[in-house]
Amino acid sequence: MIRYLTLATTVMADAMQFSEPDFLNAIEGAKPVMVMFHAPWCGHCKHLMPVYDELDEKIGGNCTVAKIDATEEQQLASSMEVQGYPTIMLIADRKVYEYQGGRTSEELEAFCTDYAASGEGKKLPQDKSHLDNLLDFVKAYSLKIDAVSRFDELLLPTVFAVGCLFGAIFVCVTLSVTKFLFPRKKHGKKEKRDKKARDACETGSPVEESVEKVSYCTCPPVEEEKIEKTEKTEETKKNE
Repeated sequence: MIRYLTLATTVMADAMQFSEPDFLNAIEGAKPVMVMFHAPWCGHCKHLMPVYDELDEKIGGNCTVAKIDATEEQQLASSMEVQGYPTIMLIADRKVYEYQGGRTSEELEAFCTDYAASGEGKKLPQDKSHLDNLLDFVKAYSLKIDAVSRFDELLLPTVFAVGCLFGAIFVCVTLSVTKFLFPRKKHGKKEKRDKKARDACETGSPVEESVEKVSYCTCPPVEEEKIEKTEKTEETKKNE
């Protein structure tokens, strides 16, 4: 008799073991789904397992009781934001309610019938928008910052100051290297006036008054030989 009871309990416990497709089909049903994510090596999971297996007999009519091995269904556990083992949650009306109470069968049974009292449920991962994911990320990051600040009040200001210091050093080094690799040509007022004068002499255009005041801003000198040749050429043309 005891053997048959043990066999029946084992079969019932195996029936509660869900895969990802089983879980996705169950949450589409009318009944709420209570699920426990566990790991074979977790001592707390092993201690809770006999208590959890009894729930199917007590609340199976009102709630689907399931177990999921998180080591085999890692993607599902990650999408459901499972951070430790055992993690118990209840899914109803496409909302997720995480269990935070004790580990007795009475407390678990009460959670199944009054899960709404645990707080506002979260959306299922497949129902979340990009905005929801962004808000979850900001919330989780804020909690981490709060945990760090509680650990050491001076840690965050110190990290911020060190980050600013290294940032300033990085900017200075980057600017120095850039100036060394790509030197910029300096064009002062004197160089600009000289350039205007040279351009005016070459093109024969009138030189600006501000440029003419520069003593060296004149047309380049012409050699005497070139002047003589030019005069002879002009006389030859006239005689012809």
